[in-house]
Amino acid sequence: MDKIKHSIGIILFFCVLVLIVLLICLAPSNKKELGGGYWFDIEGKRIFGPDIDIPPVVEYIKYDDDYIIVKQKPYHLQEEAQYEHTYTYPYGRMATYYWVIDICNHTFQGPIIENEFDSIINSKKIN
Repeated sequence: MDKIKHSIGIILFFCVLVLIVLLICLAPSNKKELGGGYWFDIEGKRIFGPDIDIPPVVEYIKYDDDYIIVKQKPYHLQEEAQYEHTYTYPYGRMATYYWVIDICNHTFQGPIIENEFDSIINSKKIN
């Protein structure tokens, strides 16, 4: 009888353990990996990486193995203390800005306005 109780206890323990692991693995994440150590904070609408912290509000992201393209409207929000970088927005915080992040070389260009962005995209032949 003790052997049966012990076996049932072990089986229940492993079932609970498997359930916990499944819940952790299937839980929604607030983080989207972009590659090269860069990631998008979905809730905060900002991007972090080894050499850049793009503050909110990131409105659009497109990325591949080589580049991350970002469209941002910083609005009136100031950078929080958690950011390692402070950026100058030459046309104010109500304008739309773009960023081009080179994943392979860990370099970036931004914040830039649309005509500069188009020029960079064309010169680097980024789709």
